[in-house]
Amino acid sequence: CRCPYGLYLQDGQCVNSSQCVCHWDDETLQPGQVISRDQCTTCMCREGQVTCDTSRCVGTCQWSVWSSWSPCDVTCGVGLQQRYRSVLVASGPIRVQPCSGDTSESRRCSIPCLPALPGGTWSKWTRWSECTRTCFSDVDDVGIRRRFRSCNHTLPASNHMNTQPMCDGDHEEQEPCNTVHCPVHGGWSLWSQWSLCTSECDSGVQTRERFCSSPTPHHGGSNCTGPHIQTKDCNSHPCSGVCPEGMTYMTAAECEGQGGPCPRVCMDMTSTEVQCATSCYDGCYCTPGFYLFNSSCVPLAQCPCYHQGGMHPAGASLPADACNNCTCTNGEMECGTVPCPVDCGWSSWTQWSACTRTCDVGVRRRYRSGTNPPPAFGGRPCKGERVGVDTCSIEPCLGIREPWSMWSACSVTCGGGYRTRTRGPIRIHGTAQQFSSCNLQPCASQSHVDVPLGKALNPKLSTELRIGA
Repeated sequence: CRCPYGLYLQDGQCVNSSQCVCHWDDETLQPGQVISRDQCTTCMCREGQVTCDTSRCVGTCQWSVWSSWSPCDVTCGVGLQQRYRSVLVASGPIRVQPCSGDTSESRRCSIPCLPALPGGTWSKWTRWSECTRTCFSDVDDVGIRRRFRSCNHTLPASNHMNTQPMCDGDHEEQEPCNTVHCPVHGGWSLWSQWSLCTSECDSGVQTRERFCSSPTPHHGGSNCTGPHIQTKDCNSHPCSGVCPEGMTYMTAAECEGQGGPCPRVCMDMTSTEVQCATSCYDGCYCTPGFYLFNSSCVPLAQCPCYHQGGMHPAGASLPADACNNCTCTNGEMECGTVPCPVDCGWSSWTQWSACTRTCDVGVRRRYRSGTNPPPAFGGRPCKGERVGVDTCSIEPCLGIREPWSMWSACSVTCGGGYRTRTRGPIRIHGTAQQFSSCNLQPCASQSHVDVPLGKALNPKLSTELRIGA
């Protein structure tokens, strides 16, 4: 005799899996009974199996012993000594509370200098000590660095009893440092309750999930690793006394002999996000090469894919980034990994260089580089000039000037025009230039000449203009 499909023998009676007791560490646990394994691990008897949750395990931070004090960093006068300690890496617990206290300590050290400086004179500041913290978790617990100085003095001949130096100010300065938040690494929440079975018989599926919220990652902390969904079998007994089409009946022993029940459903193929929690059982299984989906056994090529919280049919394609797609193939999303082209970007301009001349016209330069970012993976190179050039110092030099050039041809042959001449080299900016009127006689066909506005010049007046930047 044996129990009907889906029932299990216990104390001479056939019961559902939800009524099965658990045998664990020489104890018998009743269904739903919760016990504490240690200070942070809780275990529960559920459907004949004991499952334990360690997500609340938080280790206590342990410091190493302090190192020896470093030598004084000066040969005479006031200097600085430091010592250090480090956080011991805990084994076992998932998370460790941040240590309270500092990773380094500093103190003054003093070595006499001979001869002493005149009375009431501060020595130079020591260098800054190392910061006591690399980051902070609380605004009232930021790192501090220190530096010191001493008041050097020479005793007056008339007062050998006064041994206290007289200097205004403090012998120590402090300032905050490394004022960046410490990363908070993510931690898993407890698993949710199992969902209802997707089928009353013929083998169904239950799922449960957990979230990276205990705590959520902050300030660059790492995300949780491991699956956030679990699947398992339920109601695996046949509805009509025999397994449905596409399924075969196996005992738990036969299942173990074939390597176990996982993966069992299509979702199990996404191993990075989904974990198969099924144990071998006496009941209906999909034949090898087929997987359970919507109460039917389908070949792997027809399995949908679980990706970023959603199900996508076989062959579906989704954008992974600007350069790659993900395609649902055999129950898993296969994503391209071709790096995207990175176009060149210019750095900021440097400051202008000193002018090459202090008078007349000089040149100054500034520079930039195509490193923000540099081109990569076939990206476009930077467009534009790497060196910027500008004129400078256009004030005239004192002393002998170069002679003027010849006058240019007049702008018109009659009716009043103008001509120009220059002195010095021709430049885009800063060339000295003179203007003069010319050919003021009336044109033969005009009894009256209208001189355009702006071109009427006194024939006896020439104007020197300097075109500046």
